[in-house]
Amino acid sequence: MHRPSVGRSLDVWPARALVLLVGLAAVGMWSPPAAGQTITIIDEHPRLVFRVSGTDGFRDFQDVRDLYTGNATFRNEVQGWATGSSYSGDPIHEAARYVILNDTAHADNALNAMNSGSLGYSGSEDAETAAQWALAYDWIYSAWGATPPPAQAAKLTGIEGKLASWVGNALSDLDSSSPSLWHGRAELGAVAWVAALALPAGNTTYDSYRTRAWNHWQQALKATHASGGWPEGPTYWINNRAITFPLAYQSFESAVSGSPALAVADPLEDLRTLGLWQAYTERGDGSFERYGDVSSAVRISNGTPARSMDYYALVTQDPALGAANTATRPTTVLTAGTTCWATTRQSPSRRATTRPTRPPA
Repeated sequence: MHRPSVGRSLDVWPARALVLLVGLAAVGMWSPPAAGQTITIIDEHPRLVFRVSGTDGFRDFQDVRDLYTGNATFRNEVQGWATGSSYSGDPIHEAARYVILNDTAHADNALNAMNSGSLGYSGSEDAETAAQWALAYDWIYSAWGATPPPAQAAKLTGIEGKLASWVGNALSDLDSSSPSLWHGRAELGAVAWVAALALPAGNTTYDSYRTRAWNHWQQALKATHASGGWPEGPTYWINNRAITFPLAYQSFESAVSGSPALAVADPLEDLRTLGLWQAYTERGDGSFERYGDVSSAVRISNGTPARSMDYYALVTQDPALGAANTATRPTTVLTAGTTCWATTRQSPSRRATTRPTRPPA
């Protein structure tokens, strides 16, 4: 079996701050959606994690920019990456720099990188790349104004096509019996859901993608609810699975205005359980518990787990996860390779005190 190194994901989303910028019993194969089932999304950008400025109860880009200018701790943590040249030209890094710095040059960089790049489908191992593209596309869409200029609009249309192709391939894969539950199906269901939410509203094909993706995401929710952890072990989890589950829930909260009931009663509590499970996979000697598919590099010295621990603590707002994250991470690991998940850190001054309600579809 292929065993990625613990540091593999850092080549794409290095260390902690990709999380500090964006939280089965009956699991079976995909079944056709119920008659009349619809998913209604907010027809504006951004809608993944963030909303347009001033939307009540949601974070916007200005929250992050205010945090960057007004909070020395946050600024010191991300400034070296945000103003530096590491991962220059990478779509999600450039999009996140745009979010933090409000410099459209970074939006142009992200746009050009996706326009000239490819987004091939290769199953679950690279599914996070599709999530990154979906976020980058959504976050930069309105960088040049409510209606993108013709040159940017043409490139955005091309990127939309690449995302749609990936979603279509992922859904075809999920509709088959090919992906195993833990190694691929649960993560693919979460990422296909996020990527489908980025696609334009009011398009019959994309609407059907969102309905199919919703069903697969519900299977992922039921799977993680039943297990309370990741049976394959912590290595696969922290490298390219953990991030996708809170992201899928955050995107549901920010992008969806109407939907059927979720398949689980309390997805935030399930995310909290997953976060606690991850905390307990780390031994006091700085290594992973030896179970499941644990990489030979069992020592936790490169900051890889911190990005997902940050995200679970932030999305759930659970003090135990926050304390575990702080207590188990030396400062040098916390700040090493600071990158774009930094923008998911929530500004305390504007954090919603209650979760918004959603009318039934």
